Amino acid sequence: MMFSMIRYHVGHNVPGRDPEFRVECIADQLDAAEWQAQDAESVAAYHRDRHDEACSTSPRGEGGTCVCADYAAYLQAQELAERCEKGEFVPSFRIGDEEWWMRPVVGCGCPCDCEDPCDGGHIHTAVNQITGW
Repeated sequence: MMFSMIRYHVGHNVPGRDPEFRVECIADQLDAAEWQAQDAESVAAYHRDRHDEACSTSPRGEGGTCVCADYAAYLQAQELAERCEKGEFVPSFRIGDEEWWMRPVVGCGCPCDCEDPCDGGHIHTAVNQITGW
């Protein structure tokens, strides 16, 4: 079966550092956006909870806005999740100190661990953690 040679490396890192979490190699742009949206939603919840614990205002709108870093990161993560959920390809986005990215890669060479004949539609760990621009 023929499949696209373009895959998408999806991850996030503090610029100049290796990613703390694994980078995914995903076959389809919409699947890459969905993966990024789920990660961003999780990070938004993390920052929302940290904000709720540290500040007297709520990011849910009941107490106005806050100038703390966790509130800002919460809003940024929410924006990325919403954009990705709409199927938008967001090649680079900042959440707090981290750059979040989806990068198209041609012939990335990431190994496939499929036991069945591979159709190229799977998600696996990317070999090249940070694919350069």
